Amino acid sequence: MSLGRPSQCVFCLFKRSARVPSRRALHSTAALGASKPNRGPKSKGDGNGDGGSNGVKWEDYYSPEQVAAIRAAEKVIPKGKFDNGVGPWRSDPWAPDYLDNYTEIDPVIDKPRRAPLENIDDDMRPRTRDELQDAIMEAAEKHKKELKLGEYAESADGEDDVTEEAITRFIQDVRLTVGKEEAEFSNLTAMAPSVPSPSEAASPRSAGKGSGGRGKAEAQQEELDDGGAAGARGRRGADSGQEEASPALLRLMQMTGYSREQLAKLRVKSIITHRVANQTRLGKVHRPYILSIAGNGNGMIGIGEGKAEEMPEAKLQSQYRAIRNMQPILRYENRTIFGDLKGKVGATELELYARPPGFGLRCQQYIWEICRCAGIHDLAARVTRARNPMNTVKATVQALLSQKDPEDIARARGKKMVDVRRVYYAGQV
Repeated sequence: MSLGRPSQCVFCLFKRSARVPSRRALHSTAALGASKPNRGPKSKGDGNGDGGSNGVKWEDYYSPEQVAAIRAAEKVIPKGKFDNGVGPWRSDPWAPDYLDNYTEIDPVIDKPRRAPLENIDDDMRPRTRDELQDAIMEAAEKHKKELKLGEYAESADGEDDVTEEAITRFIQDVRLTVGKEEAEFSNLTAMAPSVPSPSEAASPRSAGKGSGGRGKAEAQQEELDDGGAAGARGRRGADSGQEEASPALLRLMQMTGYSREQLAKLRVKSIITHRVANQTRLGKVHRPYILSIAGNGNGMIGIGEGKAEEMPEAKLQSQYRAIRNMQPILRYENRTIFGDLKGKVGATELELYARPPGFGLRCQQYIWEICRCAGIHDLAARVTRARNPMNTVKATVQALLSQKDPEDIARARGKKMVDVRRVYYAGQV
């Protein structure tokens, strides 16, 4: 038996097999060809004026001055500068047409330029008294025929000959400042001195019209007096059988702007009553103390305190102060509050909780009365530590006034807030 053959077989075991060449899958991307400089499309025209490849002449589109400018630019730019450009030249139908006569504004290419402001005058100043008198005299001399002044006054048949247009033109000619006219009548901002236009100025003709022959100022003054000042209202009420308003009620209507009918619709209630004592050298002086709340049932609430010698005077004083101190509060869906609130006055601490529709008012009597006056229908409250009635009322009003509008918070953070319940339930909440 030969020993060479087994050794040959052993060496054959360690022989590496030949690698079979495999074909790779074809790519969908086409192979790039040789990179050649893209010289772009031929020019639509040349500077010689004899037409380009498509027979277009510069003179057909541009004026002689523009053609001269183009030729001067071509002399400055060396030939072949843009032949080896890197950017691809567009030859599609949407390529911009640069053959333009520059008579129309292209909003894509052309940039707007703001015209210089003509209504700015740094040297503008108000007229002095003498300058204003001179301006009035000059305007009167200019329009004396229209205004029936001087020798034209004798020929006037009546007062109606002077028209409103004549008075308007007279007012327009009287300048109140020295400087540019545009800076006076067409100022830039609201912080600049505003001069009323002639149409807004009160004229003798317009003052006599309307309100049954009364002036416009008198009609406005009567409106203000009807809402606040109550001397005339008291006299009218006395004539019609209604009792005359007291001085305190008249002063309240003047300060708040409410009429007697509006004050009668407010919900006012005295909820705390006790007696206080003032120690003097002659002894203790006792007087009644009353705390009242007032509201319109639609988001307004106020508290007032009164202390006087007699009980009716103290009650009236506290109620009028509560009406005068009414402030608006935030309400979610006009029925509850935004989230949970906390209030603290002295040793009294309380928490107010928003509740779903139909929950009702589940709180103590003082908070219940405040919610009824403010127009809150769903709320829960918890008072911790001290339960002083006066501090409870003050802490409740303080908590209601301390609410923050979520929309204001979102606006400050630059975000938009959406009520998810209104989105998913189609507003049926």
